[in-house]
Amino acid sequence: KSRNLIRTFPHSSAVWAGVFTRDGKIITGNSKGEIQVWDRDKEKPIDAWRHPPHGIHDLALSPDGKRVLGACDDGLVHLWDLQTHKVVARFVGHTGRVPTAVFVTTNRIASGDIDGNVFLWTWPQGKGPVNGERIGKPWRHRGGVHRLRVSEHGDQLLTASYDRTAQLLNSKTGEPIGVPFEHQGALRDVAFGKDGSILTCSEDDGAREWRPAPGCLDSVSRHEAGAQHVLFTPDAKYMLVRTKERTALIR
Repeated sequence: KSRNLIRTFPHSSAVWAGVFTRDGKIITGNSKGEIQVWDRDKEKPIDAWRHPPHGIHDLALSPDGKRVLGACDDGLVHLWDLQTHKVVARFVGHTGRVPTAVFVTTNRIASGDIDGNVFLWTWPQGKGPVNGERIGKPWRHRGGVHRLRVSEHGDQLLTASYDRTAQLLNSKTGEPIGVPFEHQGALRDVAFGKDGSILTCSEDDGAREWRPAPGCLDSVSRHEAGAQHVLFTPDAKYMLVRTKERTALIR
């Protein structure tokens, strides 16, 4: 409310990922493979572990808040227990760096790599680290996958790819829903709105809003610098777009 800076959390290398926990703590992942847990009232981490020497590109918290998922620079995806730091499951099969991974349900995830692959996974329940099992049909973009998002009800996935398209996927089967969302530049981010609309932002200096019918463009907002990240406000009335040089709030 005051717009004042609350806290700075110093790291030893570039921070690539961050996520809030249910109790208000913050989990970050950096380029050295360090995963740190922070309390907003303290300048030093209250907990930490490492996945050396490979960086953590993306983090996702499980729906029950007990596990954290990491998309890693070495082409692997890891699932850690948040309290013990032990690896619960490893997901092996990507052919390149993994920039993004998300929870679909408590026992199902999706991940995307720089070679354009989108995989759906599950894993058997066991005491020690287990290997993830691929499910459904893999989707393949012509360019790398930069971001994955899950719809509010968990039935759809939305991809953002460097091949200048976004694609809706069935989160159970991995099969495409409708035609791709075509753009003039590489996709940087995507988002679902509670009203059923979809936001995309790309390096062609545009943030686009699409309506429920796949491929139906509703509006375009232009920026002087390419759109990098995008999200909806909770009431779905506004979208916040971060450009390469500035942030803009757009109705």
